[in-house]
Amino acid sequence: MSKKISVRVVLLIAVFALILAVVVKNAIMFVRCFSAAKEISPIDYQIMRVKFYGSSDVDGENMVSANFSILDLQGNDCAVIERSWKGSYLFLTFRTAEFAGRTFCFPEKIYGSKTINGRGSSSFRAGGTCLYPYYIDGGECFLRGRAIPARQRKKLFHLAKFAFSPLSLLLKGFSKKHIVNLSSLMTDETKAIYCNADGSVYVQ
Repeated sequence: MSKKISVRVVLLIAVFALILAVVVKNAIMFVRCFSAAKEISPIDYQIMRVKFYGSSDVDGENMVSANFSILDLQGNDCAVIERSWKGSYLFLTFRTAEFAGRTFCFPEKIYGSKTINGRGSSSFRAGGTCLYPYYIDGGECFLRGRAIPARQRKKLFHLAKFAFSPLSLLLKGFSKKHIVNLSSLMTDETKAIYCNADGSVYVQ
């Protein structure tokens, strides 16, 4: 009996330690974002460019094709994604990190949808293309280019890390999700995608 009790105690302690470690880790990440936001000024700039190739039918399944460029402040390509997505309409999502009265936008995902409003397309979103690996590397975020100091790239990384973490879903006052509907794009049309300092996203 005493052995069973001791095993239970050990398991409870282990579970408690794990929960405590997760809480502490998230708390550190959250606090870091305040100092990070104070060191970086939000700005209006073109964050992406898209060229829509059109839609097609592949083996009885609708596909939409496009070329996306993720840009830095100098207009250089951080990455270029050229491919097709399942669906008839194209969507793009962003996540924000909002601290110290400042808002920072981060491209999240490209996905196709069966419907023009994007509803009922959870499986399509799950199978979309995640964008943050294209501009986050080695604990640094390169959305503002390599010309800025490494310290600022690391600060941006802390903000992006929060924006894409489960914690951001719980603390909704510090993060928002923007869905950009690209269904109005015509074949071979190229558009610029902008993020404003207030966190808004628009296509022009």
